[in-house]
Amino acid sequence: MMRAALRRGGAAPPPGLLLLAHAAAPGAASPAAAAAAAAAATQQHHHQQHQHQPPQQQQWRRQHTQRLPLERLQAALTPSVCEALAARGHTVVDGVLGAPAAAALEAELRGLHARGLMHANHTHLVDARGGTSLLAKAAIMEAELSLDAAVRRAAPLLAQLDGDRTLATMLSLLLPALRLESHAIKLQHNEGGGGCFPMHFDSDDGLDGRRVTAILYLNANWRPEHGGQLRLYPFPAPPLDVEPLADRLVLFSSTRMLHRVLPSAAPRSCLTVWLSEGRARGGAAAAGGAARVPPPRGDAAGRLSDELLAFLMQPTVRQHVCKLAHAEEWERSIRESHPANEHTEAALARHREELGVVRRALAGQQPGLGQLLDAAALAARAAGGGGGGGVGERELEAAYALLRRAAAHVAWF
Repeated sequence: MMRAALRRGGAAPPPGLLLLAHAAAPGAASPAAAAAAAAAATQQHHHQQHQHQPPQQQQWRRQHTQRLPLERLQAALTPSVCEALAARGHTVVDGVLGAPAAAALEAELRGLHARGLMHANHTHLVDARGGTSLLAKAAIMEAELSLDAAVRRAAPLLAQLDGDRTLATMLSLLLPALRLESHAIKLQHNEGGGGCFPMHFDSDDGLDGRRVTAILYLNANWRPEHGGQLRLYPFPAPPLDVEPLADRLVLFSSTRMLHRVLPSAAPRSCLTVWLSEGRARGGAAAAGGAARVPPPRGDAAGRLSDELLAFLMQPTVRQHVCKLAHAEEWERSIRESHPANEHTEAALARHREELGVVRRALAGQQPGLGQLLDAAALAARAAGGGGGGGVGERELEAAYALLRRAAAHVAWF
């Protein structure tokens, strides 16, 4: 199914240059000239030494003296970008660091992969008895930049990103609902050959402090036939695909944006930044979530109303409604992301079991829930290029109107 690719432009201006001028005192020309001559001689000596260094050492020196234009991050995170993130749960900014910096980061990340400093990514599976098992994803390699000192030493440019707090500071400043205090960065290299991720939420309000996910893509030669797009599911809005273009930053809600990565036919690199609130604030937010919207009762139960939509779109219920809305694709994503074995079959069985539990738990909210799911499916077909499937324009507009009513009850943060 075709999906609309999301794009936002706006390259930041280059960093300014601060020049400090010093006036020489009268009669001080000779010492100054001598000092300048000595400095020039020293610089020439160092230059000659560097010319005789092996290529690997020259590359190491260039990496350690190069500075990323991190001030461009501040220029990229404008009020309009943050307003879009708060309103839709996602936003995209292109030209974040500039093509040369993005290319240098891509080379450094792929160098880590070539040197064997990355390990296989795993899905954590939980069985019915509470036991866990790890299921490796095909062709997905990763490294923990924030947690692994060896990776930071081997990747000095990427380490500069780990030491910068611009993302957390700007998002907290422009989104009052957030107080981001820390981040963790994971590097990822998809080797191609169909490597992908299943549908998932990055976190849960009561699980940890993660609130915003930021992905910086580093694929200078990406083409549509390579695949590997990020697919977002901003339910009740239709799904949309984001192309993994170099120097593109994607921001979305960690706890409330369902997403997956489509199969990639070619190598693909990116880094993911998880921005988190402190434990105290995260715990308070989870406790505050106990005051949930109750389901409609009596004659109002199951009737399509704002009361029903408010109940279905609150975070703890909306996650389950998302699973109902995308049940078939969710199962397909599990199969595509993992090898065919008993562990994958166990994950599929668990998925179907959860679907059954959700359907039984929400049976009292029919037929209103079914009307909402039908409207979402109709809008998804139209957005995917399949039209309304023979449905008239008036019915399609009625579906859009219902989805807008439901979206008004979604809080992304």
